[in-house]
Amino acid sequence: MEREYYAWKLLTRVQGVAVNSAMTYSFVKSENFPGLTIVAEERLDALAEILGQYTVVGKARGSDLAGSHYRSPFAVEARRPVIPSNHVTAESGTGLVHCAPAHGAEDYHALLNLGPASFRSGLLCHVDGEGKFTDDIAEVVGNSAAEELVGQDIMKGGSRAMVKLLEAAGALVKVQRIRHRYPYDWKTGEPVITL
Repeated sequence: MEREYYAWKLLTRVQGVAVNSAMTYSFVKSENFPGLTIVAEERLDALAEILGQYTVVGKARGSDLAGSHYRSPFAVEARRPVIPSNHVTAESGTGLVHCAPAHGAEDYHALLNLGPASFRSGLLCHVDGEGKFTDDIAEVVGNSAAEELVGQDIMKGGSRAMVKLLEAAGALVKVQRIRHRYPYDWKTGEPVITL
């Protein structure tokens, strides 16, 4: 119990991208994207339409990627960690999963498993009890982009505003609706936000 409390108090404000240590990732040069794109090897066929013509120029295990860093698509200087997590699968997506420790149990535990030495003070939760973006979103997207998001309901206009910001940053690949379980209040029909 002492270790959990200690780690909670030191939990990082930095979000990250999770990879599965046991999976192989391909470094892809694609006609549709500048630079290199990293995709789980098992997802290449499923993503061929999005990638267009591509060439695999290298491969690495997820365990080799873990511990490295990447930069946000926004003009935020902070480097984000690549972390190992078993909740990442090759069933859908790219085989890389965005992790925000204040917004899901799997994300929290993936970062907690790194140990206290990897953490800084505070838990970044940029959504308030009403489901609206707070000023803390600036730590993720920068001050200029935050102006478009602060006060927006994440389940309504906030999601659309975020998509527009990703598009403006040249970081939007595809918009797709995915059904997943989410708790809704049986009386109001509104999503449940817990703090």
